[in-house]
Amino acid sequence: MSNKIVIVVEGGLVQEVLACKPTEYVVIDYDTEGADESEIVQIPSSDTPREAVIGHWGHAEVVDSNRAQEILDACESAGNMEMPSDR
Repeated sequence: MSNKIVIVVEGGLVQEVLACKPTEYVVIDYDTEGADESEIVQIPSSDTPREAVIGHWGHAEVVDSNRAQEILDACESAGNMEMPSDR
């Protein structure tokens, strides 16, 4: 079974990251306007590195796979997305 990950965003900010298995994640924001120079990092890109701010780095809250699947099913049934056939 693949690791199902749910990212909850509210007000443009990541509020929660849920996963079925232990998962480390990082939120990268390429909008560096107003950021302190010490917060800006270079992120590898296909052509040249891009400036970004690391918004958050952490470990997802591990939830029961049924809980993550419930959320994914609700999104799919609402017509907001279609999951790949290999799930």
